[in-house]
Amino acid sequence: MPGKTAHKRTPFQREKDRKEIARRYLQGETQAAIGRALGLTQQMISYDLARIREQWRAAAVRDIDELQAHELAKIDQLEVTYWQAWQRSLEDSTTRTQYVEADKAGKPTPARAAVRTEQGTGDPRWLAGVQWCIERRCRLLGLDKPQRVDVTTDGQPLGRAFEDALDRAYGADDGAGDD
Repeated sequence: MPGKTAHKRTPFQREKDRKEIARRYLQGETQAAIGRALGLTQQMISYDLARIREQWRAAAVRDIDELQAHELAKIDQLEVTYWQAWQRSLEDSTTRTQYVEADKAGKPTPARAAVRTEQGTGDPRWLAGVQWCIERRCRLLGLDKPQRVDVTTDGQPLGRAFEDALDRAYGADDGAGDD
């Protein structure tokens, strides 16, 4: 049965075929079965699937970049909020208290008022929030220096412990050959 590849597909037909190929591929159909259903060779299906996978990878990278940008914007906005709260915590705060007493008829009447002013010293919780934003942004952008981890077993480097385990399993090479 001659496939569609006997004549060149238009860009529209190629995209239409690729949508159908992707749908069938994701449902588990083989390349040969997809080719028979669409009148294309298995080689053409293989080629189209390679292009489809490239598109999927490119879309995934765009999606990840978009998600990362979205999360960075949220972290930026949160940091602004923390800085604003920090600035407010540096301002003096005034508390007004009104004391009330009952008059001879038992009716409440203002007796005295007190005003207390406290100097703002800054609430460290807001700076901790700023610090969290900076650390999270650095991690998202990959700016942190990689951590070096030394893996040891019983105090020995992993490579030495592995060699010792091999020696125990297969016998240590004492230098005497099997001549």
